[in-house]
Parts: sequence; C-alpha cells; structure tokens
Amino acid sequence: MHILIVDDDGGAAAATRAFVQHLVPTASVVCEARLEHAWSAAQHTPPDLLVIDPAPYLATARLLMRLCKESWPTMHTAVLTSAPIAPSRRQQFHADAYLEKPASPTQLLEALTPLIQNIQATAPDPSSPI
Repeated sequence: MHILIVDDDGGAAAATRAFVQHLVPTASVVCEARLEHAWSAAQHTPPDLLVIDPAPYLATARLLMRLCKESWPTMHTAVLTSAPIAPSRRQQFHADAYLEKPASPTQLLEALTPLIQNIQATAPDPSSPI
C-alpha cells in the first residue's frame, strides 16, 4: 500500500505520517509539501490513498485530486484541512473523508480506517500467480 501525504506544514505532515505508519506499518508513506512535487511523486508511484491539506492552495489542490482520481480511479482521498471549507464547497473535492485540523487520533482513525480496509480488501493477493 502506498500513501501520499500532501501538507505544506511540515509538523502536521510528520504527525500524520507517524499516525499512518502506526496504523499500517507495512505501508510506504511519502510526504510532500508542494503540489508539483506531490504530482511527480504520484506519477512515480501511484498512491492508494492521498491525504491532503488543500487550504493553502484550494484550486490547485482540487486539480491535483482530480488528476490523481482520473489517473488512478481506485485511489482514495482524505482531506485534512487547516482551514474549514464550507460544506457546499467540500463536494468539489470528491474526497472519501473530510477532517479539519486539529484532528484527534480518534477522528483520524475513524476517517482513515475504512479507506485503508477497503484498499486492503481490494488489493491483489501477492501470493497468487499472475
């Protein structure tokens, strides 16, 4: 499982990364602060889960999410925003989960666990022949 975290706040990105790695120790987790670096990282290794704080760059964050979803339709997305987004605008992100910072570990667990379980349930069995 590959998880891409996009957050321009290095401390928040590190905390999210630590939480995700605790939740899924076998996951590959990459953090990027800039959207263009996130897109390059996604092209290099397509993410199963994108966790993004779109607040500093709403329009381009929506574009990144759209490009990722078009490129990898089974990818899940979670918005973890530092600035509240009006419910009417949240739909524009087509996110599977929406949280506002500061999110408690319980909130993160409740939001990310179903997404991770879905990814694990639909992942190909590595022991089966191709």
